[in-house]
Amino acid sequence: MLAARTGEAHPMSLSALLEREDGAYADTMVSGLALDSRRVGPGDLFLAMPGDVHDGRQFIEQAVANGACAVLAEAPAAGFVDALPVPLVEWPDLRLEAGPLAARFYREPSRDMQVTGITGTNGKTTTSRLIAQLAHALGRQCGVIGTLGATLDDGVEDAGNTTPDALALQRQLAAWRDQGVGAVSMEVSSHALVQGRVNGVSFTTAIYTNLSHDHLDYHGSLGSYARAKLRLFATPQLRHSVVNVDDDLAALVAAATTEGAQILTYSARGAGADVRVLNTRFHGAGVRGELHTPWGSGEFDSPLPGAFNLANLAAAVTALALAGEDLDALLAAVAQLRPVPGRMQRVPNALGLQVIIDYAHTPDALEHALRALRPHVEGALVAVFGCGGERDRDKRQLMGRVACSHADQVIVTSDNPRGEDPMDILRDIESGCSGSYALEPDRASAISAALSSARSGDCVLIAGKGHEQYQLVEGEKLPFSDVAQARLALARRERT
Repeated sequence: MLAARTGEAHPMSLSALLEREDGAYADTMVSGLALDSRRVGPGDLFLAMPGDVHDGRQFIEQAVANGACAVLAEAPAAGFVDALPVPLVEWPDLRLEAGPLAARFYREPSRDMQVTGITGTNGKTTTSRLIAQLAHALGRQCGVIGTLGATLDDGVEDAGNTTPDALALQRQLAAWRDQGVGAVSMEVSSHALVQGRVNGVSFTTAIYTNLSHDHLDYHGSLGSYARAKLRLFATPQLRHSVVNVDDDLAALVAAATTEGAQILTYSARGAGADVRVLNTRFHGAGVRGELHTPWGSGEFDSPLPGAFNLANLAAAVTALALAGEDLDALLAAVAQLRPVPGRMQRVPNALGLQVIIDYAHTPDALEHALRALRPHVEGALVAVFGCGGERDRDKRQLMGRVACSHADQVIVTSDNPRGEDPMDILRDIESGCSGSYALEPDRASAISAALSSARSGDCVLIAGKGHEQYQLVEGEKLPFSDVAQARLALARRERT
């Protein structure tokens, strides 16, 4: 079942929404909120603010023509519009205030739910989905919001951003609250924290996974990127901070945590932490181990591959134990977990090949994926990957170095080149490559080449896109699926 897309709207006066003590705009009733002038309906309040591509203040007249009852515009609005037949209110820092305004309009939905926010470079999607899966296994409804969309099950939706815009987020939370959903597990990106998309959300628990090289085209430096992540842990209503002590930033996360919030640490390496994974034994179908926690200890048998998934599992169990779930029931439910789409996802075949699709698109994630696969490979380990265009150029050489250091064969290809020449991106990656590698800008051809030459016992990791169903090329969103392309290539071989 896909999540409802709209929460029930309760009309509110503009005066009450803006908390005007002078009673101004008391006669203007707001029945909805909108950021996109094309989606404004009668009675909506249009929030006009600068965006990444367009400035909403340029579309004020269009919004009014579509029925906006009033306009709330980022100050200054002079020069964008002449006299209007509806109220125009200027508001400083509107991008940062949009979330609290939307929360007020939808009657503070997150205060009626247990909201867990997960931030970090890698592991956000898997951890958020594991929380939801474990909750469902225990008979609890749990919404999940992130890279794979907003759902009440394991479905996948096309999500424009890891974290929705502030209005869409509050609307979704309100819809779930009105359906009786009591818990939400949510990815919180660094972009969302800087842009204020989660302002107005009352987080119960915040989870920190890790920090590595990513998004430096946006943040400018690793320090700025780290500071963005820390914002989640300073939210005023936070009750619990769950921190991965295997990461170098752990102490800073703990120090940044809201005063009075409980700090719990976790470790997949058996290090000194409140929640520790110990005595792991990897097997063909996953990994067995023990989890030692403040609520007791017990054994688990997880079907999820890779040592890195132990950290994701520990974080998920910790969040649910903090929410009051029984540890023994949680550990028993671990056996029911399913792989997250596009995360170490296997593509079945009759050729004796391991074919793995994974979203790994950072140097750290690619290294973890390759290291996780190596012990289970009888033959050659092959990596097919690329780097996004018009994004962090500094990580390209690092990705090439990681791939060639941990795989036996590498094919460098395209991954959302956007407006860049794919060969320019490939050459940037090549500067870090050594050993056995090839450049193939056409991603379908690269996947086909890897699977055509692979032998029984080999493992082919197709990394970077995971669940994505598209390639971004020169302003177009072209249909493309790594899973579908792998199946086609395998089917061709199986027919011969």
